[in-house]
Amino acid sequence: YYTVDGGLSDEQARLLEGVIVEDSADRSVYLSNNAYDESEGPADVPMAMLLGIFGFQPDQKLNPFGGLNEFLSAALVVRCLQDVLPLEHLFRIAACIEATIPFRKPDEEGSPAPSVLYNRLIAVRNKHRDQLGTISMSDLVVVIQQAFALANRDVANFAGDVSVFLSNTWTLMPESNLKMRQKVYRISSFAHSLVKMVGFFNHLDPRVIYHSFEGVPSEEEMASLVERSRANLAVAKTYMNAKLLSISVLAALAEKTGGDSVLSMWVGDPQRPGVITPRVEDGIEPIPDPSADVKLDETVFRILRDGRNAASSFDIRNSPLAAFLYGLIGDDGLSKSVTYAVYPMTAKDADQLLQSLPHKAVSQIALACSKVVASTREDALQKIAIEYSKEAAQ
Repeated sequence: YYTVDGGLSDEQARLLEGVIVEDSADRSVYLSNNAYDESEGPADVPMAMLLGIFGFQPDQKLNPFGGLNEFLSAALVVRCLQDVLPLEHLFRIAACIEATIPFRKPDEEGSPAPSVLYNRLIAVRNKHRDQLGTISMSDLVVVIQQAFALANRDVANFAGDVSVFLSNTWTLMPESNLKMRQKVYRISSFAHSLVKMVGFFNHLDPRVIYHSFEGVPSEEEMASLVERSRANLAVAKTYMNAKLLSISVLAALAEKTGGDSVLSMWVGDPQRPGVITPRVEDGIEPIPDPSADVKLDETVFRILRDGRNAASSFDIRNSPLAAFLYGLIGDDGLSKSVTYAVYPMTAKDADQLLQSLPHKAVSQIALACSKVVASTREDALQKIAIEYSKEAAQ
């Protein structure tokens, strides 16, 4: 991933010399003219073929979310294997890589991604027939079906076990958030990551996750994949909102007691064998089962309380604070309060968020945090706990 890895390695840059141009000012990537220009002699046929498969043009700026990483991967494959494999094999491999560009809606003419790629492959085959050899229309159908079978496997967890799906999603968060890759990060960094993740899930249409071509997968299989993905996305949205609310409560308390700070200062240091340090959940456990009059998603509550399928490098598996709040306020309360879970958090936002929650819960959380954070914030947090405890009693 170009943006995740901070650009190309020296070896990758050498292999792609003449194929792309990097703009160091804003880390943009453009396609070069050199490899595709036929005005002064034969073009670089493998690279010209690659451009046709991806539907790109020379001098085009590549979109990080619209094929940049996939094109660079395919270009490296072509460069490394063009003296080993026949061009037809590179053609098929490049089609498979192009198909893995995720979450594509139909184009302006209403054609889905497999049909768009199919038409590109026809054009590329016709243009480079001498070099590619005989590739029939039925061959191209098989190429597309194989390519999108690979692409569908690439996103298989969207329709799989929901706990595994959430774990896989969670581990990907640092890829698009540089600050989350550090051992120590701030509350605001976590909140920002969650805001982006919530936005992604809110706008993701389950109908564009998987693709079919000429009956593969079948209509029945596609319907099942879409429905299972829709169910998992519903759980994921609620889960992410609950996580966002809990971290935003900490952001609000931080804002009211001195400003943003390192997250571990509030929730406790990561647990290590033989080392016991105070953690915020010590002040709110045991997490009670939700009362009968609280409407919520029991799957979400269970995962928050008991943990995702796997741990991640930057967060614990379970979410005691999120489980505590979600079990207390349910779906209706979550929908209300998460509207105030904003990034960045201001003093006004902090007050609105805390006021939207049950005051007894705010008092309990503030008191629990006062036992974990540095002594410079202890008094201020205890005052908040007392203030909200009095309001709860009124």
